[in-house]
Amino acid sequence: MVLIIIFFMNIIITPFNEDLKDDKIFKRYSKISFAIGLIGVIMVLTDWNHLCGLEPVVITFSLFINIHIIKLIMNLSFKLTKKEGFFYSRGNLEDGIYTKNNGNLNEVGYYKRYSFFLIAIPSLLILTLLILAREFLC
Repeated sequence: MVLIIIFFMNIIITPFNEDLKDDKIFKRYSKISFAIGLIGVIMVLTDWNHLCGLEPVVITFSLFINIHIIKLIMNLSFKLTKKEGFFYSRGNLEDGIYTKNNGNLNEVGYYKRYSFFLIAIPSLLILTLLILAREFLC
């Protein structure tokens, strides 16, 4: 059940990535996600799982990895293009939970590409880590 909740948290955090632009909120999210990741370590140490090897650690730390990859993509995108990216979904620029989105719809193509990379790169990386954990640690 814990692992299912963490998967849903990964899905939820991506559209609300505007909050990660604020360093104070980013640090708060990092601390919370790291604490959640420690649940996986406890699961492995107490043998409280039906998965093999370190899969619970990879799954529970996936939120921590996701947040940091999103922040890295935001910073790289800004440094490479000199434009601030905003998450674009369903024809709107998405707001964060705490942060209001200040983008305009003149750069829709750029925002679509930016949003695609914010979803695809963390998802593919976490999926790759899970596959590698399954192949080499089981």
